[in-house]
Amino acid sequence: MKKTTEKLPAVDYTKLPKDLEEAVEPTPEIITEKAKIGFDGRQYFVRFPTEIAKLLNLTAEDKIHFTLKRPHPKTDEETEFRMDLQRK
Repeated sequence: MKKTTEKLPAVDYTKLPKDLEEAVEPTPEIITEKAKIGFDGRQYFVRFPTEIAKLLNLTAEDKIHFTLKRPHPKTDEETEFRMDLQRK
């Protein structure tokens, strides 16, 4: 059998059909939803979108831990906000 030294042409993976693209390089599913912030006179509240609540199996016993990192004065840093789900 004769060996060839020819290089194969480069493949442009951006033009593959979605099914083939995921088989070559699987990508995580990202769900993005928006929710309004409400205020009942004493506190702010957010209702989780049903799709996300079902996927997370949220219960009334679960809690959310909020973290707010304020930038140091006189810097160009931005405020960082994070929410973490804490299971009971």
